[in-house]
Amino acid sequence: MAVLSGLIIATLASFFQGYLWWLDLFVHFRWQYILASLLVLIFSFSNRRQLYLASLILIGNVWGVSHSGFAMTENKGPIDDASISLSVVSLNTYVFNKDYQDIPSFIKTTRADIVILSELRADWKHSLSPLLALYPFQHQVTGYAVGEEMSTTLAILSRFPLANPHSSVNPVRRNAYMLAADVEHPAGVFTVAGVHLSNSVTPFKATNQKDEVNDLIDWVHAQPHLAFIAGDFNLTPFSNQYQKLLKESGLAQSKQNYFPTWPSPLVPVGIPIDHILTGPRAQIVEMAVGPAVGSDHRPIIAKISLNQSR
Repeated sequence: MAVLSGLIIATLASFFQGYLWWLDLFVHFRWQYILASLLVLIFSFSNRRQLYLASLILIGNVWGVSHSGFAMTENKGPIDDASISLSVVSLNTYVFNKDYQDIPSFIKTTRADIVILSELRADWKHSLSPLLALYPFQHQVTGYAVGEEMSTTLAILSRFPLANPHSSVNPVRRNAYMLAADVEHPAGVFTVAGVHLSNSVTPFKATNQKDEVNDLIDWVHAQPHLAFIAGDFNLTPFSNQYQKLLKESGLAQSKQNYFPTWPSPLVPVGIPIDHILTGPRAQIVEMAVGPAVGSDHRPIIAKISLNQSR
């Protein structure tokens, strides 16, 4: 009964996100509420009251998923011979990760065209040097910091030349949460961006996250050739801020954005906070969550089609 009571409280709290910062935290666990309510249903056939309450919880959370944007239309345009095909990898490397072999090996295996990395520590520079031959074009900017002594970077690695790198800085954190650049592909020029938004586990951080989402929306509207934004959004698709970002920016998601990516060891029952969102001329052809590579996040691997004629 304690489990059922907890599910009732958590589910009800999730429907009041936006009123208080801490209520927003409950909405990120819709998949867990659904799984837990199913388990309660299985073991509650002899208790009609528990069966009824578990059914209501299940229905409420399924409704929450279906109305979170799960059915939002993805960018679906004709894929023709003029389209640019891109392979992309996005990964939060994890600031405390000292496994310097798995991530470079994984990136080499994927042979992605563009790689977005966040929480990249300075001592990773030597470990990533073997990737220079595959990704001769790179840009980095100081991003997320742990205390005053340990800073990390956001990075874009590309097989194609990068131009006009620029970043967006949270004025409170004074660290970049977004790094963007123009990719000079042989078939045309387009813009890509990597992000690492603040989490919302304190009132201060929740305010930072909202400011970053608002700023990101304005930035997207100013980009005529945006292909995609990828990275650690610290937002699940069930949250108001994520839905606001999609609705007001015009960015599109894939249903694979609902696949859990964090924490890595518990991914089957984790939460989806790492995403790739596409601009109006692009669409995700394939997308998958990658293997464990030493980080507390799983990488995202995607194939994107960018229609230059749209």
